[in-house]
Amino acid sequence: MIAVGQREHKFLGAIKQYDQARETFRGLVADRVQESSEATVWLARVYLRQNQGDKLIALARSVAQGSLGGDQRAMVHLFAGVWLEDQGQFDEAIGMFRQVAKLGDSASQRAEGLWRAGWAQYRTARYRDAAETFRSVVELHINGFEPQAMYWAARADEREKNTTVADQYTRLCQRHAYSYYCQLAARRVSLPPVTPVATDAERPAGDEASRLPENRRPEIERHVVYQRGIELKILGFAQDAARELGSLTEQYSRDPEVLLAFSTLLSEVGAYHPALRVAKVHFKEKLERSGLPTAPALWTVAYPTGLLPTITAQGVTAVDPYLAAAIIREESQYDEKAVSMVGAVGLMQLMPVTANAVAQRYGFPAVGREELFDQETNIRLGVRYLGQLLEQYSGNLAHAVAAYNAGPIAVNNWIAVHRGREQDEFVELIPYQETRLYVKRVLRSYGEYRRLHNGTS
Repeated sequence: MIAVGQREHKFLGAIKQYDQARETFRGLVADRVQESSEATVWLARVYLRQNQGDKLIALARSVAQGSLGGDQRAMVHLFAGVWLEDQGQFDEAIGMFRQVAKLGDSASQRAEGLWRAGWAQYRTARYRDAAETFRSVVELHINGFEPQAMYWAARADEREKNTTVADQYTRLCQRHAYSYYCQLAARRVSLPPVTPVATDAERPAGDEASRLPENRRPEIERHVVYQRGIELKILGFAQDAARELGSLTEQYSRDPEVLLAFSTLLSEVGAYHPALRVAKVHFKEKLERSGLPTAPALWTVAYPTGLLPTITAQGVTAVDPYLAAAIIREESQYDEKAVSMVGAVGLMQLMPVTANAVAQRYGFPAVGREELFDQETNIRLGVRYLGQLLEQYSGNLAHAVAAYNAGPIAVNNWIAVHRGREQDEFVELIPYQETRLYVKRVLRSYGEYRRLHNGTS
Protein backbone atom coordinates (compact mmCIF):
# COMPACT_ATOMS: atom_id res chain seq x y z
CA MET A 1 0.00 0.00 0.00
CA ILE A 2 2.88 2.38 0.74
CA ALA A 3 4.35 1.99 -2.75
CA VAL A 4 0.99 2.57 -4.36
CA GLY A 5 0.43 5.62 -2.19
CA GLN A 6 3.79 7.00 -3.14
CA ARG A 7 3.09 6.71 -6.87
CA GLU A 8 -0.26 8.34 -6.25
CA HIS A 9 1.34 11.29 -4.51
CA LYS A 10 4.01 11.66 -7.18
CA PHE A 11 1.09 12.32 -9.48
CA LEU A 12 -0.40 14.76 -7.01
CA GLY A 13 2.90 16.60 -6.93
CA ALA A 14 3.06 16.63 -10.71
CA ILE A 15 -0.30 18.38 -10.91
CA LYS A 16 0.80 20.83 -8.22
CA GLN A 17 -1.36 19.54 -5.35
CA TYR A 18 1.77 20.09 -3.32
CA ASP A 19 0.26 20.38 0.15
CA GLN A 20 -1.14 16.87 0.11
CA ALA A 21 1.96 15.46 -1.56
CA ARG A 22 4.25 17.18 0.96
CA GLU A 23 2.53 15.64 3.96
CA THR A 24 2.70 12.17 2.46
CA PHE A 25 6.41 12.49 1.67
CA ARG A 26 7.09 13.81 5.18
CA GLY A 27 5.39 10.76 6.62
CA LEU A 28 7.40 8.38 4.47
CA VAL A 29 10.65 10.10 5.45
CA ALA A 30 9.77 10.07 9.16
CA ASP A 31 8.75 6.39 9.10
CA ARG A 32 12.04 5.43 7.42
CA VAL A 33 10.24 2.89 5.27
CA GLN A 34 11.79 1.35 2.15
CA GLU A 35 10.58 4.23 0.01
CA SER A 36 11.86 6.97 2.33
CA SER A 37 15.00 7.71 0.28
CA GLU A 38 13.03 8.46 -2.87
CA ALA A 39 10.42 10.31 -0.82
CA THR A 40 13.18 12.56 0.58
CA VAL A 41 14.09 13.69 -2.94
CA TRP A 42 10.44 14.33 -3.77
CA LEU A 43 9.97 16.24 -0.53
CA ALA A 44 12.91 18.46 -1.50
CA ARG A 45 11.29 19.05 -4.89
CA VAL A 46 8.00 20.05 -3.23
CA TYR A 47 9.78 22.42 -0.83
CA LEU A 48 11.41 24.09 -3.85
CA ARG A 49 8.08 24.42 -5.69
CA GLN A 50 6.42 25.89 -2.59
CA ASN A 51 9.33 28.25 -1.93
CA GLN A 52 9.92 26.77 1.53
CA GLY A 53 13.62 27.48 1.42
CA ASP A 54 14.39 27.19 5.12
CA LYS A 55 12.95 23.67 5.22
CA LEU A 56 14.76 22.76 2.02
CA ILE A 57 18.14 23.95 3.35
CA ALA A 58 17.53 22.08 6.62
CA LEU A 59 16.69 18.94 4.67
CA ALA A 60 19.89 19.25 2.62
CA ARG A 61 21.93 19.51 5.81
CA SER A 62 20.18 16.53 7.36
CA VAL A 63 20.88 14.21 4.41
CA ALA A 64 24.53 15.15 4.00
CA GLN A 65 25.65 12.19 6.12
CA GLY A 66 22.47 10.11 5.89
CA SER A 67 21.68 6.76 4.35
CA LEU A 68 20.64 8.13 0.96
CA GLY A 69 22.60 7.20 -2.15
CA GLY A 70 25.06 9.70 -3.55
CA ASP A 71 22.86 10.81 -6.45
CA GLN A 72 19.85 11.19 -4.13
CA ARG A 73 21.81 13.37 -1.71
CA ALA A 74 23.13 15.32 -4.67
CA MET A 75 19.58 15.93 -5.94
CA VAL A 76 18.47 17.36 -2.58
CA HIS A 77 21.48 19.70 -2.60
CA LEU A 78 20.73 20.60 -6.21
CA PHE A 79 17.20 21.74 -5.31
CA ALA A 80 18.60 23.71 -2.38
CA GLY A 81 21.12 25.38 -4.68
CA VAL A 82 18.42 26.31 -7.17
CA TRP A 83 16.38 27.94 -4.40
CA LEU A 84 19.40 29.89 -3.13
CA GLU A 85 20.20 31.07 -6.66
CA ASP A 86 16.59 32.19 -7.14
CA GLN A 87 16.92 34.27 -3.96
CA GLY A 88 20.09 35.92 -5.25
CA GLN A 89 22.25 34.16 -2.63
CA PHE A 90 24.86 33.23 -5.19
CA ASP A 91 27.78 32.40 -2.89
CA GLU A 92 25.66 29.96 -0.93
CA ALA A 93 24.23 28.54 -4.17
CA ILE A 94 27.71 27.94 -5.58
CA GLY A 95 28.62 26.09 -2.38
CA MET A 96 25.54 23.89 -2.69
CA PHE A 97 26.25 23.14 -6.35
CA ARG A 98 29.82 22.17 -5.51
CA GLN A 99 28.38 19.75 -2.96
CA VAL A 100 26.28 18.25 -5.76
CA ALA A 101 29.49 17.66 -7.73
CA LYS A 102 31.13 16.13 -4.66
CA LEU A 103 28.25 13.89 -3.61
CA GLY A 104 27.02 12.63 -6.97
CA ASP A 105 27.77 9.03 -7.85
CA SER A 106 27.22 9.50 -11.58
CA ALA A 107 29.38 11.62 -13.87
CA SER A 108 26.25 13.34 -15.21
CA GLN A 109 25.24 14.40 -11.69
CA ARG A 110 28.72 15.76 -11.01
CA ALA A 111 28.65 17.58 -14.35
CA GLU A 112 25.33 19.24 -13.52
CA GLY A 113 26.63 20.42 -10.16
CA LEU A 114 29.73 21.96 -11.73
CA TRP A 115 27.73 23.44 -14.61
CA ARG A 116 25.34 25.19 -12.25
CA ALA A 117 28.22 26.45 -10.09
CA GLY A 118 29.92 27.85 -13.18
CA TRP A 119 26.73 29.46 -14.41
CA ALA A 120 26.19 31.17 -11.04
CA GLN A 121 29.76 32.46 -11.23
CA TYR A 122 29.17 33.75 -14.76
CA ARG A 123 25.93 35.48 -13.73
CA THR A 124 27.80 37.34 -11.01
CA ALA A 125 30.63 38.43 -13.34
CA ARG A 126 33.22 36.07 -11.83
CA TYR A 127 34.28 35.20 -15.34
CA ARG A 128 37.72 33.77 -14.62
CA ASP A 129 36.31 31.40 -12.00
CA ALA A 130 33.40 30.52 -14.30
CA ALA A 131 35.72 29.62 -17.18
CA GLU A 132 37.74 27.36 -14.92
CA THR A 133 34.60 25.64 -13.61
CA PHE A 134 33.19 25.17 -17.11
CA ARG A 135 36.45 23.57 -18.22
CA SER A 136 36.09 21.11 -15.34
CA VAL A 137 32.73 20.14 -16.83
CA VAL A 138 34.30 19.64 -20.26
CA GLU A 139 36.88 17.26 -18.73
CA LEU A 140 34.05 14.92 -17.67
CA HIS A 141 33.10 14.40 -21.37
CA ILE A 142 29.36 14.18 -20.75
CA ASN A 143 27.67 14.87 -24.11
CA GLY A 144 24.69 16.61 -22.52
CA PHE A 145 26.95 19.20 -20.88
CA GLU A 146 30.16 19.32 -22.94
CA PRO A 147 29.12 21.67 -25.79
CA GLN A 148 27.43 24.19 -23.52
CA ALA A 149 30.36 24.14 -21.08
CA MET A 150 32.81 24.67 -23.96
CA TYR A 151 30.73 27.58 -25.22
CA TRP A 152 30.33 29.32 -21.89
CA ALA A 153 33.99 28.83 -20.98
CA ALA A 154 34.78 30.72 -24.18
CA ARG A 155 32.13 33.35 -23.42
CA ALA A 156 33.59 33.87 -19.95
CA ASP A 157 37.07 34.23 -21.45
CA GLU A 158 35.63 36.63 -24.02
CA ARG A 159 34.42 38.80 -21.14
CA GLU A 160 37.99 38.70 -19.78
CA LYS A 161 39.41 39.72 -23.20
CA ASN A 162 41.23 36.39 -23.52
CA THR A 163 42.96 36.10 -26.89
CA THR A 164 42.32 32.34 -27.23
CA VAL A 165 38.55 32.74 -27.60
CA ALA A 166 38.44 32.21 -31.38
CA ASP A 167 40.40 28.96 -31.01
CA GLN A 168 37.99 27.78 -28.30
CA TYR A 169 34.95 28.43 -30.49
CA THR A 170 36.66 26.62 -33.37
CA ARG A 171 37.34 23.54 -31.20
CA LEU A 172 33.71 23.53 -30.08
CA CYS A 173 32.52 23.42 -33.68
CA GLN A 174 35.06 20.76 -34.59
CA ARG A 175 33.62 18.48 -31.88
CA HIS A 176 29.94 19.49 -31.99
CA ALA A 177 29.43 20.95 -35.46
CA TYR A 178 25.66 20.50 -35.58
CA SER A 179 24.90 21.71 -32.06
CA TYR A 180 22.99 24.78 -30.89
CA TYR A 181 26.18 25.99 -29.21
CA CYS A 182 28.26 25.72 -32.39
CA GLN A 183 25.66 27.86 -34.13
CA LEU A 184 26.10 30.50 -31.40
CA ALA A 185 29.89 30.23 -31.56
CA ALA A 186 30.00 30.57 -35.34
CA ARG A 187 28.09 33.85 -35.15
CA ARG A 188 30.40 35.31 -32.51
CA VAL A 189 33.64 34.82 -34.45
CA SER A 190 32.37 34.44 -38.02
CA LEU A 191 33.40 30.83 -38.38
CA PRO A 192 32.82 29.39 -41.85
CA PRO A 193 29.65 27.30 -41.90
CA VAL A 194 29.82 23.54 -42.15
CA THR A 195 29.63 22.62 -45.83
CA PRO A 196 25.93 22.12 -46.59
CA VAL A 197 25.00 18.54 -47.45
CA ALA A 198 23.08 18.20 -50.70
CA THR A 199 19.73 16.45 -50.58
CA ASP A 200 19.04 13.34 -52.62
CA ALA A 201 17.09 15.21 -55.30
CA GLU A 202 19.15 13.63 -58.09
CA ARG A 203 17.79 10.14 -57.45
CA PRO A 204 15.10 9.27 -59.99
CA ALA A 205 11.59 8.60 -58.74
CA GLY A 206 10.64 4.96 -58.60
CA ASP A 207 14.22 3.79 -57.98
CA GLU A 208 13.29 2.24 -54.63
CA ALA A 209 15.55 -0.81 -54.84
CA SER A 210 18.72 1.27 -55.27
CA ARG A 211 18.25 2.66 -51.76
CA LEU A 212 18.85 -0.76 -50.24
CA PRO A 213 22.42 -1.82 -49.37
CA GLU A 214 23.81 -4.21 -51.97
CA ASN A 215 24.50 -7.02 -49.50
CA ARG A 216 20.91 -7.05 -48.19
CA ARG A 217 18.98 -6.17 -51.33
CA PRO A 218 18.10 -9.71 -52.55
CA GLU A 219 16.86 -10.78 -49.11
CA ILE A 220 14.74 -7.65 -48.56
CA GLU A 221 13.30 -7.64 -52.06
CA ARG A 222 11.96 -11.15 -51.40
CA HIS A 223 10.25 -10.01 -48.19
CA VAL A 224 6.49 -10.04 -48.75
CA VAL A 225 5.92 -6.99 -46.53
CA TYR A 226 8.51 -4.97 -48.46
CA GLN A 227 6.98 -6.02 -51.77
CA ARG A 228 3.53 -5.00 -50.57
CA GLY A 229 4.82 -1.66 -49.28
CA ILE A 230 6.54 -0.81 -52.57
CA GLU A 231 3.49 -1.80 -54.61
CA LEU A 232 1.28 0.43 -52.46
CA LYS A 233 3.80 3.29 -52.81
CA ILE A 234 3.80 2.99 -56.60
CA LEU A 235 0.01 2.90 -56.66
CA GLY A 236 -0.15 6.08 -54.58
CA PHE A 237 -1.59 4.57 -51.40
CA ALA A 238 0.81 6.50 -49.17
CA GLN A 239 -0.66 5.70 -45.75
CA ASP A 240 -0.92 1.98 -46.47
CA ALA A 241 2.62 1.94 -47.86
CA ALA A 242 3.89 3.74 -44.78
CA ARG A 243 2.25 1.19 -42.50
CA GLU A 244 3.86 -1.74 -44.32
CA LEU A 245 7.32 -0.19 -44.62
CA GLY A 246 7.21 1.14 -41.06
CA SER A 247 6.62 -2.36 -39.70
CA LEU A 248 9.98 -3.44 -41.14
CA THR A 249 12.02 -0.92 -39.15
CA GLU A 250 11.76 -3.02 -35.99
CA GLN A 251 12.88 -6.17 -37.78
CA TYR A 252 15.98 -4.43 -39.16
CA SER A 253 16.69 -2.18 -36.17
CA ARG A 254 20.30 -3.40 -35.93
CA ASP A 255 21.17 -2.60 -39.55
CA PRO A 256 21.73 1.18 -40.01
CA GLU A 257 21.96 1.04 -43.81
CA VAL A 258 18.66 -0.79 -44.12
CA LEU A 259 17.03 1.54 -41.59
CA LEU A 260 18.17 4.56 -43.58
CA ALA A 261 16.73 3.04 -46.76
CA PHE A 262 13.37 2.37 -45.09
CA SER A 263 13.25 5.81 -43.48
CA THR A 264 13.96 7.40 -46.87
CA LEU A 265 11.09 5.46 -48.42
CA LEU A 266 8.82 6.48 -45.52
CA SER A 267 9.73 10.11 -46.04
CA GLU A 268 8.97 9.84 -49.76
CA VAL A 269 5.40 8.70 -49.06
CA GLY A 270 4.89 11.61 -46.64
CA ALA A 271 5.29 9.52 -43.48
CA TYR A 272 7.62 12.10 -42.00
CA HIS A 273 6.92 11.20 -38.38
CA PRO A 274 8.03 7.54 -38.42
CA ALA A 275 10.94 8.41 -40.71
CA LEU A 276 12.11 11.18 -38.38
CA ARG A 277 11.70 8.91 -35.36
CA VAL A 278 14.06 6.37 -36.95
CA ALA A 279 16.60 9.12 -37.62
CA LYS A 280 16.48 10.49 -34.08
CA VAL A 281 16.67 7.11 -32.37
CA HIS A 282 19.26 5.36 -34.55
CA PHE A 283 21.37 8.18 -36.02
CA LYS A 284 21.51 10.73 -33.18
CA GLU A 285 25.32 10.71 -32.96
CA LYS A 286 25.77 11.38 -36.67
CA LEU A 287 23.21 14.18 -36.63
CA GLU A 288 24.75 15.97 -33.66
CA ARG A 289 28.51 15.48 -33.87
CA SER A 290 30.98 16.24 -36.63
CA GLY A 291 33.62 13.96 -38.10
CA LEU A 292 31.24 11.07 -38.74
CA PRO A 293 30.45 10.00 -42.30
CA THR A 294 26.81 10.83 -42.96
CA ALA A 295 24.76 9.88 -46.00
CA PRO A 296 23.03 12.87 -47.61
CA ALA A 297 19.71 10.98 -47.45
CA LEU A 298 19.87 11.06 -43.65
CA TRP A 299 19.66 14.86 -43.57
CA THR A 300 16.65 14.74 -45.88
CA VAL A 301 14.89 12.38 -43.48
CA ALA A 302 15.97 14.25 -40.33
CA TYR A 303 14.85 17.67 -41.60
CA PRO A 304 11.70 17.10 -43.68
CA THR A 305 10.69 19.73 -46.21
CA GLY A 306 7.50 18.18 -47.55
CA LEU A 307 5.27 20.66 -45.72
CA LEU A 308 7.16 23.77 -46.85
CA PRO A 309 4.74 24.43 -49.74
CA THR A 310 1.80 24.45 -47.30
CA ILE A 311 3.71 26.75 -44.93
CA THR A 312 4.78 29.12 -47.72
CA ALA A 313 1.25 29.22 -49.15
CA GLN A 314 0.05 30.98 -45.98
CA GLY A 315 1.79 34.15 -47.15
CA VAL A 316 2.89 35.17 -43.64
CA THR A 317 5.97 37.18 -44.51
CA ALA A 318 7.07 37.61 -40.90
CA VAL A 319 7.66 33.86 -40.62
CA ASP A 320 10.60 32.16 -42.33
CA PRO A 321 9.14 28.84 -43.56
CA TYR A 322 12.16 27.03 -42.14
CA LEU A 323 11.38 28.42 -38.69
CA ALA A 324 7.83 27.05 -38.93
CA ALA A 325 9.28 23.72 -40.10
CA ALA A 326 11.59 23.72 -37.06
CA ILE A 327 8.62 24.38 -34.77
CA ILE A 328 6.76 21.42 -36.31
CA ARG A 329 9.85 19.22 -35.99
CA GLU A 330 10.23 19.93 -32.28
CA GLU A 331 6.57 20.30 -31.31
CA SER A 332 5.12 17.15 -32.87
CA GLN A 333 7.97 15.50 -34.79
CA TYR A 334 5.68 15.82 -37.82
CA ASP A 335 2.95 13.72 -36.20
CA GLU A 336 -0.33 15.30 -37.30
CA LYS A 337 -2.20 13.24 -34.69
CA ALA A 338 -0.04 14.35 -31.76
CA VAL A 339 -1.78 15.44 -28.55
CA SER A 340 0.19 16.77 -25.58
CA MET A 341 -0.54 16.14 -21.91
CA VAL A 342 -2.06 19.61 -21.63
CA GLY A 343 -4.24 19.19 -24.72
CA ALA A 344 -2.22 20.86 -27.48
CA VAL A 345 -3.15 19.35 -30.83
CA GLY A 346 -1.62 18.51 -34.18
CA LEU A 347 1.50 19.42 -36.12
CA MET A 348 2.12 22.80 -34.48
CA GLN A 349 0.63 21.71 -31.14
CA LEU A 350 -2.08 24.35 -30.88
CA MET A 351 -4.34 24.69 -27.87
CA PRO A 352 -7.94 24.88 -29.15
CA VAL A 353 -8.49 28.19 -27.31
CA THR A 354 -5.41 29.72 -28.93
CA ALA A 355 -6.39 28.37 -32.35
CA ASN A 356 -9.83 29.95 -32.13
CA ALA A 357 -8.41 33.27 -30.96
CA VAL A 358 -6.13 33.30 -34.02
CA ALA A 359 -9.00 32.25 -36.29
CA GLN A 360 -11.17 35.08 -34.97
CA ARG A 361 -8.39 37.64 -35.39
CA TYR A 362 -7.87 36.74 -39.06
CA GLY A 363 -11.52 36.25 -39.94
CA PHE A 364 -11.45 32.47 -40.27
CA PRO A 365 -14.33 30.25 -39.12
CA ALA A 366 -14.15 28.85 -35.60
CA VAL A 367 -12.45 25.45 -35.43
CA GLY A 368 -13.22 22.42 -33.33
CA ARG A 369 -10.54 20.29 -31.73
CA GLU A 370 -10.85 17.56 -34.36
CA GLU A 371 -10.26 20.05 -37.17
CA LEU A 372 -6.82 20.83 -35.73
CA PHE A 373 -5.69 17.34 -36.73
CA ASP A 374 -5.97 18.48 -40.35
CA GLN A 375 -2.52 19.47 -41.62
CA GLU A 376 -3.54 22.55 -43.57
CA THR A 377 -5.86 23.90 -40.85
CA ASN A 378 -3.22 23.43 -38.16
CA ILE A 379 -0.49 25.07 -40.22
CA ARG A 380 -2.76 27.94 -41.33
CA LEU A 381 -3.43 28.91 -37.69
CA GLY A 382 -0.06 27.92 -36.25
CA VAL A 383 1.99 29.94 -38.73
CA ARG A 384 -0.18 32.99 -38.11
CA TYR A 385 0.18 32.63 -34.34
CA LEU A 386 3.95 32.36 -34.75
CA GLY A 387 3.83 35.48 -36.92
CA GLN A 388 1.93 37.34 -34.19
CA LEU A 389 4.62 36.45 -31.66
CA LEU A 390 7.45 37.50 -33.96
CA GLU A 391 5.77 40.86 -34.49
CA GLN A 392 5.08 41.24 -30.76
CA TYR A 393 8.78 40.66 -29.96
CA SER A 394 10.15 42.71 -32.88
CA GLY A 395 11.57 39.68 -34.63
CA ASN A 396 13.51 38.38 -31.60
CA LEU A 397 13.57 34.64 -32.27
CA ALA A 398 14.38 33.50 -28.73
CA HIS A 399 11.55 35.56 -27.23
CA ALA A 400 9.01 34.48 -29.86
CA VAL A 401 9.90 30.79 -29.65
CA ALA A 402 9.86 30.87 -25.85
CA ALA A 403 6.43 32.51 -25.95
CA TYR A 404 5.18 29.84 -28.36
CA ASN A 405 5.98 27.28 -25.64
CA ALA A 406 5.39 29.10 -22.35
CA GLY A 407 3.07 31.95 -23.34
CA PRO A 408 3.70 35.69 -23.69
CA ILE A 409 2.92 36.52 -20.04
CA ALA A 410 5.76 34.37 -18.72
CA VAL A 411 8.16 35.61 -21.39
CA ASN A 412 7.33 39.25 -20.69
CA ASN A 413 8.21 38.66 -17.04
CA TRP A 414 11.54 37.07 -17.96
CA ILE A 415 12.39 39.92 -20.31
CA ALA A 416 11.69 42.43 -17.52
CA VAL A 417 13.89 40.54 -15.04
CA HIS A 418 16.77 39.99 -17.48
CA ARG A 419 16.58 43.20 -19.46
CA GLY A 420 19.90 44.01 -21.10
CA ARG A 421 21.09 40.42 -21.34
CA GLU A 422 22.29 39.12 -24.68
CA GLN A 423 20.07 36.57 -26.41
CA ASP A 424 22.27 33.55 -25.56
CA GLU A 425 22.25 34.59 -21.90
CA PHE A 426 18.48 35.13 -21.94
CA VAL A 427 17.90 31.59 -23.20
CA GLU A 428 20.13 30.10 -20.51
CA LEU A 429 18.27 32.13 -17.86
CA ILE A 430 14.79 30.84 -18.79
CA PRO A 431 13.61 29.37 -15.48
CA TYR A 432 11.38 26.68 -16.99
CA GLN A 433 13.63 23.79 -17.97
CA GLU A 434 11.11 22.54 -20.54
CA THR A 435 10.98 25.93 -22.26
CA ARG A 436 14.74 26.48 -22.04
CA LEU A 437 15.49 23.16 -23.74
CA TYR A 438 12.66 23.68 -26.23
CA VAL A 439 14.04 27.05 -27.36
CA LYS A 440 17.49 25.53 -27.87
CA ARG A 441 16.07 22.63 -29.89
CA VAL A 442 13.94 24.86 -32.13
CA LEU A 443 16.75 27.35 -32.79
CA ARG A 444 19.13 24.49 -33.53
CA SER A 445 16.68 22.88 -35.95
CA TYR A 446 16.07 26.25 -37.61
CA GLY A 447 19.81 26.71 -38.04
CA GLU A 448 20.15 23.24 -39.52
CA TYR A 449 17.32 23.81 -41.98
CA ARG A 450 19.04 26.99 -43.18
CA ARG A 451 22.44 25.30 -43.33
CA LEU A 452 21.10 22.43 -45.41
CA HIS A 453 19.38 24.80 -47.80
CA ASN A 454 22.09 27.45 -48.10
CA GLY A 455 20.29 29.89 -45.83
CA THR A 456 17.51 30.50 -48.31
CA SER A 457 13.79 30.13 -47.74
